[in-house]
Amino acid sequence: MAGASAQEKFGSLGLVFTTITWMFVLSGVVVAAATIVKAVALDEGWIGRLLRGPAPVLEPANGAGIAEAAV
Repeated sequence: MAGASAQEKFGSLGLVFTTITWMFVLSGVVVAAATIVKAVALDEGWIGRLLRGPAPVLEPANGAGIAEAAV
């Protein structure tokens, strides 16, 4: 494994650098996945509709203003 090889060559510092490198790689994967899912969810195709879920039901306006509705 990469961690064992780095530890043999550089000691505990090699293991720390290997761990930091893997954290950078995994954070890049998380950011890329979030970006791709957001782009697909905003698509108008069937996958986008599936990811967004059902459209919210809007109630019709009754013609009352905000001040009148509060009374």
